[in-house]
Parts: sequence; structure tokens; C-alpha cells
Amino acid sequence: MVEHLWDLSETDADEQRVLSQKEREFLMTGDSGTYTYAEMERRVATKAAKLSDRIQQLIDDVSLLYYRGNLSGEDVQVWEDLSTINNRSRDVRDSPVARTTHQIPGDETDLGFELGTLIRMIHEEPVPANLVWGTIVGLIGEPSEEWEREAGRLVDLFDQLEDYYEWRLVSAGTQAHEDDGFQEERDEIREILREHEFAPAPPVVDAILEEYTKSGPSGRFETTKKSWQADPSQTEHPTPPDEMPSEAEMRRTTFETIISKFADQTSLPAVDRLAKDLREDAIRIQNREWRGVDPDQAFQLVGRKGEAQIQEFEQTETKGQNNMTTALRRLSNDDSNWVNRPALRENQGEKSLWQFTPYGELLYEARIKHNCSTNWIYEFIINPEQVNEGVYQLISDVLNGS
Repeated sequence: MVEHLWDLSETDADEQRVLSQKEREFLMTGDSGTYTYAEMERRVATKAAKLSDRIQQLIDDVSLLYYRGNLSGEDVQVWEDLSTINNRSRDVRDSPVARTTHQIPGDETDLGFELGTLIRMIHEEPVPANLVWGTIVGLIGEPSEEWEREAGRLVDLFDQLEDYYEWRLVSAGTQAHEDDGFQEERDEIREILREHEFAPAPPVVDAILEEYTKSGPSGRFETTKKSWQADPSQTEHPTPPDEMPSEAEMRRTTFETIISKFADQTSLPAVDRLAKDLREDAIRIQNREWRGVDPDQAFQLVGRKGEAQIQEFEQTETKGQNNMTTALRRLSNDDSNWVNRPALRENQGEKSLWQFTPYGELLYEARIKHNCSTNWIYEFIINPEQVNEGVYQLISDVLNGS
């Protein structure tokens, strides 16, 4: 270590920065005790201002301990001990963060959740992408000569993160902890849906579970006899199988049959494809750019106004009309690599107007009103009576190619 880079006099390691017992009691109860309320407010404000110093001290201490090799050994198990910390932050949030049914369990997840929540309590603005990226590079970055190793680890990490993202997204809007006694069945249904390349959207999972547990016909599918039942026209008794399937095997077979019926007798395949297209585009449109033009901003303007002329887009004056037009057309072309399906159309007349296509209107619903979740799309086949009439017509139009 280059000594002049480390100024040991930068901070006073002995200065009291943590909240005292009286200050903690004041923050929990509002009772200032023998002090005036104003005095206690001043004391806790002073401690709040020193939080950055505490974080700097933590960085300094960990760095020095690492430098001298004091973070490992039989008597020091820092990483293991971190799993025992108390997760306080979720207890004080005004609106607790949903812990979805697919929440990745484990001490490492809880630790990461706590660290992320702490930063969010200090910085309530939208998540700084640079902060997340810096954390990732700090965790897996390598020297330049080891770039191949770093690249491999990045690919592995983002493959896992994509899975976690999908788990989180498909659970949006559902009860965080399903406690009706069918968690195992739901997990198996989700697994089979993924094997059939369907998204395990909560409405679909619930519909399959309902079909499985119902006491009578639901009216959702045609009623057919189970294949294992004997044919009454047979004059002889059917030969029983050599070995009866287990209860788990029979349950899985039933799930497979219900899902196959669902795919054959409803528009599930088309709705699932539409939901996936919308989910991809709702994310992608936020990351597109053309010569300084932000297409997401332009897309939202059309959504707010219903239709817009080229000069109404806020970026036209600074980025040029040609650049804005090119960006808009990339959202409207059939062969565009910006969106899966045309989201805008240009009505050329005396005044050229940009409007949503039916798909664009659904994309706006997903992007703005549902925060990129598309679980609601599946209600079109599960609970059509609960779908807004206008939205139902839009889905019908898109599925019919209008």
C-alpha cells in the first residue's frame, strides 16, 4: 500500500457517530425524556449528518483488515456472521416491499435486500443505474489481462439475474405469500408451464389449479373421459397396468392434461406470445436511442395526447425533425428491430399525425399503467368479464391481426 494515499488523520475513529440509547428511544417513541424535544432533534440530526463518515469508516476498516489478512481465518468468519444480522429496514418502511412467491430464499438474498433498502431510504430517487453497475463491477471485475474471465462471470451473472427478473415480474400484483395449502401444486404447475414454453403467469396458474381442484365441470374445457378409464363397450375387463403410478405421477399427468387442453381449446398460445412481446418491448423501448432522441419519451407523449404532430415532440427542436421522424418510424415498421410489432402509425394527410396502433395502445398499458407487467393480459382468457371493454377489444384486434 502506498502510504501517502492513506491519511489516517482524515477521520477520528473514536468520535461517537452511532445513535445513543436515549437517541434511539427518542426516535422510536418520540419521548425526549429529561431533555427538551428540540435538543433531541438537534442530537439526532447531528448523527444523521455523520452517516457518510460512518460508511467511510467501514470502508477504511474493512480495507485495512483485508490488507493485513485479518478478514479470514478460523477465528474470523465475517461472511458467515453477516447472515445473523437483524433486518430492520423492512420494519420501518411505509409500504413494505412485496416478497413474491418466487423470492429467492437465503441469507445472501436477505443481506442484499437489506443493503439495497438502506440505500433506497437514503436516496429515494429512481435507482441510479451507475450505482448498480458499480456494485456489479466491484463484485466480479478483474484486471484487464483477465477480461475473458470477467466476461464469463458477467454472462453467468446476467443469465441468473434474467431468471430472477422473470420470477419477480410474473409475480407482480399477486399475493406475496400464498397460504392456501397449494404451494407445492403451484410450483409444479409453473414448472410444467415453462416446459411447454408458456409464462407461468399467476392467472394461468390459478386457473389450472382451480380446474385441478374443482368438484364439478368448470365450463372452461370440453368434458372428456380420462384415458385410463375402462371402455364400457369392451366385453372383457381391461388389463391393469403392471405398476400403478404414484400419487405424484398421477397429479403431474393431470396437470399436463389440463395445460394441453388449455393450449388446444383456448387462445392461450396467442395470448402468451402477445404478453411476451409486450413485456420485451416495454423494457426495450426504455433502452432505445437514435442520435440523441429518446423514443420512450416520444411514445409516452402519444399516449398522453392520443395523437401528435412531429413538431409537438419535445425533442424535435433540439435533435432535428429528421432524427425524430426516423425514431418514430422505427417504432412503426413491420420489420423493425426496436419492437416486436408496430406500435405507432403515421397518418399522412394535410397534417401528418402519429397515433398508436392497437398493439401500441396495449404497449402503453403495459409500460405505463402496469409497470411493464403483462400478467393482466391473461385475464382475456381466464376472466374476460373482468377485463375493461376497451382493453378487451384491443386484445381481440391484435390477436386477429387488425
